[in-house]
Amino acid sequence: MKVFSQISILIALVFFSMLGSAKVALPSESIFNLNSKWTNQDGTTLSLADLRGKKIVLVMAYTSCEHACPLLIEDMKKIESKIEKPDDWLFAFFSFDSERDTPAKLKSYAEKRKLKLGRWELFNGDKKAVSELAAALGVRYEKDEDGDFDHSNIISLVDPDGVVRFQQTGLNQDPGEFLTKAKALMTHRLGDASNL
Repeated sequence: MKVFSQISILIALVFFSMLGSAKVALPSESIFNLNSKWTNQDGTTLSLADLRGKKIVLVMAYTSCEHACPLLIEDMKKIESKIEKPDDWLFAFFSFDSERDTPAKLKSYAEKRKLKLGRWELFNGDKKAVSELAAALGVRYEKDEDGDFDHSNIISLVDPDGVVRFQQTGLNQDPGEFLTKAKALMTHRLGDASNL
């Protein structure tokens, strides 16, 4: 009887440890469901699902843009300077320019713009990856004959499950509402974030 009781306890422990290590399914609207691969400024290739568990401030832009993109980056830096616990966030730059934005160019851009790598990560993907992410975020873009891009100016607040919780649209925006939503995301448990 004592051996049976010990075996039952052992089976229960194994069962509950397996439950604890199982990943919870992602919400259907999660960008982490996209299967595309991206390469960061250090040359490391990953999928969007590798970002799971991080709170993300995300922009789609490109490094050779001389008009809107520098303003988008400044808007993100404004958010970064005012957000609570900025080291708890990933500031993610996803490039439209699959051909020109190599890892070396992304790294150089980060240095030029004084982006704190470790907190910031810059990504390049192939045309399909760019198209999928843009569609999931509702970002419109079109490549022109000079190789530049006309695009939406959107900064997205993404929760740790990859769900977009808020989008700031436009340039030189007051980050107040974005910061309010970010604070709400930080104070809610993951399962309660749906009401943000």
